[in-house]
Amino acid sequence: MASPSLSLSNLLNNLDAPKWFWAQVNITANPDKCWEWQGTRTRYGGFKRNRTQYLAHRVAYALFYRVDPVGLLVCHKCDNPPCCNPYHLFLGTHRDNTEDARRKGRIFPHCSTPSAILADEQVMEIMQRVADGEAKNALAKEYRVSRRMVQHICAGTIYKHLPRPRVSLLGNQAKLTAKDVQEIKFHLTDGMPIKELAVRYSVGCTTIQNIKNGVSWKDVANYE
Repeated sequence: MASPSLSLSNLLNNLDAPKWFWAQVNITANPDKCWEWQGTRTRYGGFKRNRTQYLAHRVAYALFYRVDPVGLLVCHKCDNPPCCNPYHLFLGTHRDNTEDARRKGRIFPHCSTPSAILADEQVMEIMQRVADGEAKNALAKEYRVSRRMVQHICAGTIYKHLPRPRVSLLGNQAKLTAKDVQEIKFHLTDGMPIKELAVRYSVGCTTIQNIKNGVSWKDVANYE
C-alpha cells in the first residue's frame, strides 16, 4: 500500500497520514513494550515518498505529540532503533544523545563522539567470546569499555537488534576439550587457517587465535 504524501511540516494537518502510518507499526497492548516498525528497515524503520526518506520513529513522535521535531533528534530510551512507541521516544540534541549513550555504556569511556560506539561486528564478537567462556573483565579491557557494558551486551539489554551467539550444549563449561585443543595446535602447526578451525570446532576465531598465541590452554601440550 502506497503511503500518502508526507512531510514533517504538514504531517499534523494530513488526516490520512496517522491511519496509514500506525497500520505499519506493531502496536502491543502493553505500552511498556517496543512497538516495532513493520515496513522497510535498515537499522531504523523508514519509508520513502516523493524522493524523500522518512524515519519512522520521527514520524511517530510528530504524530503522537503533535510536534514537529525540526532541528532536534528523536532519541530512543529503549535503544531499539525500529521502535515507534511514543513513550520510548524523547527529543534531544546530538550532545544529549551522546550523553545518553555514555550513561548506558554504549560508547568508549572519555570519548564524546557517536562514532566511538562499538560496531555491530565487535559486539557480536564480544557475545560469542563470552559464550566461549572468556572473562568479561578481560574483554572489557581489550575493547576499552566498561565491564558493565559487556554485561549489558550479554544480557541483551543493548544492541538488541543483533542475533544472539551460539550457546554451548555444555552450559557454562568450555566447549573445547584438551583433546580438541591438541588437535587444534596440531592443525595450526600444519598451517590450517584459523577461520577454518573456528568453523570446524564451532568457536570464535579469537578463541583459536588465543590458543595459537598461548593466551589460553597453555597447559595442553602439542602432539608429539
